[in-house]
Amino acid sequence: MTGALTGRHVVNTRPLARAATLDRLLIEQGAVPVSYPCIAILPPFETRPLEAALRDLSMGAFDWIVFTSANAVEALRDAGLTGMLDEVSIAAIGLSTGQAVQELLGRDPDFIPERHDSATLSSTMPAGPQNRVLAPSSAIARPDLRLGLEARGIDVHVVDAYRTVTGSGGDDLPALLERGTIDAFTFSSPSAVDGLLQRLGQAGMTAGDISNIPAACLGDTTARAADGSGLRTIRAGTQEMSGLVDALIEHFSPIGVGGRT
Repeated sequence: MTGALTGRHVVNTRPLARAATLDRLLIEQGAVPVSYPCIAILPPFETRPLEAALRDLSMGAFDWIVFTSANAVEALRDAGLTGMLDEVSIAAIGLSTGQAVQELLGRDPDFIPERHDSATLSSTMPAGPQNRVLAPSSAIARPDLRLGLEARGIDVHVVDAYRTVTGSGGDDLPALLERGTIDAFTFSSPSAVDGLLQRLGQAGMTAGDISNIPAACLGDTTARAADGSGLRTIRAGTQEMSGLVDALIEHFSPIGVGGRT
């Protein structure tokens, strides 16, 4: 297959259960996906707060649910969210999260911001001080969304819906790096950046060993995590998997900024 990324070996750091879409997009452009799951998604250690939040939701305690990842959508579906959605509005941070709402919860989101990041979501979501918002998230989620909504006087209830831990398995990335085979990394969350460095650290490698390899990142928060680790960051223009591929195409094109043929 030929395409804009033909022959490029690109590391997919997403969990195995979430890797297929990015793999497909890369293959469509001729790239060779390299599987290296840097995070895994598990239930929270303590499930009672989530169960209590869903009970409150069923009694009309919340006006909005805000999803910032497909993982959160799946976690609430597994916890029994479906059937409680008639009287609540749903916001999704981006199109892929919105698609997860459609596929897993059986309804369309009521709001998706034009720019797919927490700052835009919290500042443009059509809610006010009279509303109460449920924000299911990872146990290690950054507080940007909550702080942005609270700055507008909105009552936000954040609940741990899942845990993000370091992934395992995949291809022998350290060996591929030593052979100079890898052309790029992709990251869709700050935890994926942390997970990559932890996994490589177990193999005796550091961020300095990969600092010359471009790292395509979804969102400002992910890009800041990569920047802070000394990686060669490329920022995707959207919060979708296609944005990662588009960023790589631009980077590697002969006229792209920093690109090479």
